[in-house]
Amino acid sequence: MYLEKNLEKKWLVKSENKILGPYNFDQIVDLMRKKQITMIDEVRDPETRWLYIRENAEYKNIVEEIRKEIDSKQENTKTYQSISKSFDDPMLKTKTDINNQFTDINLETKDISFVNEELSIPSETAVGVRVEKAKVYGVQTDEAVQTKLNIFSNKIVLATIAAVVLVVSSVGGYVYIQKRNLQKQEEDLALQVKKYKYLGLYQKAVDAFTKLPDTTQKKLIPDLLEIFPLLDAAGQVKSEDIKTLTNLSTEQRSNVELIYFWESMQQQNYGQAQEFLVKATTLQPGSLLIKENEALLYYKKGQFLNSFNIFKSIFGAEKNGRYLLGMVLSFYGLSNLERSQFSKDLLSSLDKYTSTYFDYKKELLLAQISLALETNNELLYKISLKQFFNTPCQLSAHFTKPSLLAPNSYLWKDMNEIKAIVQKPLFGDDVILFQLHDYLEQGQLSAATEHLSNNISRVANFQVREQMNLLLYNSQNRSREVVALEKGNKLDMNSELNHLILALNQIELDENVSVEPHLQFLASKQQVFFRDWLVLEQLIKKNSAAEIKSFLKEHFITTQNFGPVFTAKSLVN
Repeated sequence: MYLEKNLEKKWLVKSENKILGPYNFDQIVDLMRKKQITMIDEVRDPETRWLYIRENAEYKNIVEEIRKEIDSKQENTKTYQSISKSFDDPMLKTKTDINNQFTDINLETKDISFVNEELSIPSETAVGVRVEKAKVYGVQTDEAVQTKLNIFSNKIVLATIAAVVLVVSSVGGYVYIQKRNLQKQEEDLALQVKKYKYLGLYQKAVDAFTKLPDTTQKKLIPDLLEIFPLLDAAGQVKSEDIKTLTNLSTEQRSNVELIYFWESMQQQNYGQAQEFLVKATTLQPGSLLIKENEALLYYKKGQFLNSFNIFKSIFGAEKNGRYLLGMVLSFYGLSNLERSQFSKDLLSSLDKYTSTYFDYKKELLLAQISLALETNNELLYKISLKQFFNTPCQLSAHFTKPSLLAPNSYLWKDMNEIKAIVQKPLFGDDVILFQLHDYLEQGQLSAATEHLSNNISRVANFQVREQMNLLLYNSQNRSREVVALEKGNKLDMNSELNHLILALNQIELDENVSVEPHLQFLASKQQVFFRDWLVLEQLIKKNSAAEIKSFLKEHFITTQNFGPVFTAKSLVN
């Protein structure tokens, strides 16, 4: 059936979060028949993307064949009566043949029960002569014969019934086991979805959710309302599906209102968004997420003082880099009089927070540089600028945030006014390096590549030139080129950022590589966060659950929503 398939093509199989293969087509078919992989596992060849086996056109025939086999085995359970009858007919025929056999013989002594033929043995030949038992003959009216026939017939019937029951039980048991295995896989996958959502690995939760059948998905939706935007982006759930939900808890009903708020904000319908936010507040008046969305709504509407005050309030309740960044963005929308009133306290909050925490640190340092310039704090300006250049690009992408936040919030492009203030006094190597950081923070790799090509020759310091190459290669995920730069001996090895990037890329290429020199350097510079990040990344790469569990008990106490921590927890929980 499958001779026309390209036997040379190699396939990979994704089953239970493991990548298997490569296999050829016939090997995949054999694994499916042996139930070692299922129709809801995924396959891909070198030229295609991941698809469920049941959705892959090249496996359509074998999927249909396996389904028909299961269906036909289910039909076998209906054949019991016809099988039983087919065994009874030969027995009736046997009885008739025996009766006819005796009826055709003309015997005058029908009342005789048996006949004995006796042989007299001469005395002279008695020694050594073998005497056989006499033969016994019966007639159709003989009760003994009838009894034996009935017993024989009953045994055949019972044997037939037992055989049929055994066949039916075997088929039914096989079908049951198949269905139970499929059900067990779905139950395990549903639990995995909830686990990923609980751990903050939202995209992994969505990826697992897409593999579930529709009926199971519908049951899970109330527990996944917090990640509705991701499910919506994946085409799995729409707002129409939310409207049909019933028997929701107070928190779930509040999340429904936040979903409607989120959609209204996407459409820039701020009036409608306000209505949904009021309903959500009524259900959960103490929710920091609702208050944060309220501050973001005021910011979008240009009511910067209201926005600033709400962000300041929730930052006082819980230290979080997003709240402080919200204060910064709102601050630059205030009047000069209002800014002079809040600038000192805001600068103090920035200085304290960036010295301890790392979520949104690059954005907060940018604001700190700007405020240091405005307040003529030259020492803080120099320290802040050095820290800015020594902080990884797109560090904030490693920190998760709630999916039901107002869309397009806390973006780097929102800081254009602040960037202009910071860049204005820069000159020489610093301004070229700052512009590269700016492009990389926005994810504009093409623009960053062009900027580097056009300006690197103008950079006087060869160590800065080499670091610019390092930053670009790292953003392009070119790990081998990154590691090769260390061998050129042109990098500034007194830079914490350089050590961090080099070590992360070395681990990416080989999880067993020793990065001890980098760890020692970072420890000597009191860069505890960077050092712990490296250790954790290497443990994740090694999938060393026991070491991860021990490590997490003692580290990352100053981080909030750090993605690698969530990934590590998913390996040990």
